[in-house]
Amino acid sequence: ISDWYDKYGEGYMDPTYRLAGTYGRKLYSITAGESGIYNVMYYNINLLEELNMPKSPAQMFLDGEWTYTAFKDYAIAAQTELNKLVKADEKYYAVAGNSPYYWTGMANAGGVKLADVPRFEMDVKNPIAIAAADTLKAINTAGAMDPAKQVDANVASWNAGRALFSSGDLWFVNTSNRWKEDLWGEGELTKYGYVPFPRPD
Repeated sequence: ISDWYDKYGEGYMDPTYRLAGTYGRKLYSITAGESGIYNVMYYNINLLEELNMPKSPAQMFLDGEWTYTAFKDYAIAAQTELNKLVKADEKYYAVAGNSPYYWTGMANAGGVKLADVPRFEMDVKNPIAIAAADTLKAINTAGAMDPAKQVDANVASWNAGRALFSSGDLWFVNTSNRWKEDLWGEGELTKYGYVPFPRPD
């Protein structure tokens, strides 16, 4: 659509989307949207308060302690506490959602651009990307990650209040078709916490 865009695009398109839609100096996609940081880490504040954890993830971030190893240790320690909450056939998880979302966010937090569109190259073998993947593998191996691998508004354990962490877009909170205002109950029963993705050690 390069010719069409040159004629009618009026020179506007978010640089990130223009880069992503370009191959061989030709434009193959167009959007009026704006890029930005969308997928982030949330946690269930009320569920966290039921656990015997010394700090919140947000406080650890503010204290400069929110690293890959700290996230791994936190998730595994939280899972130990969550296992005490099991009721009937309801299983609780420290980390819910889809691990590639966490992996991408963690690699980006370490300064790694996993895809270089102009060079048509992937940087999945970067040591930081590998360390992020290893962190998630360790969390999964410890049984602290929901095996369902669900995304968006369909993360069942998160929606039921049986997951401590989930990833989601910034606009999900208090949105009727994602995480409604009373997802875990009315008023103070639904409290969302936010923490950036952890950084490399």
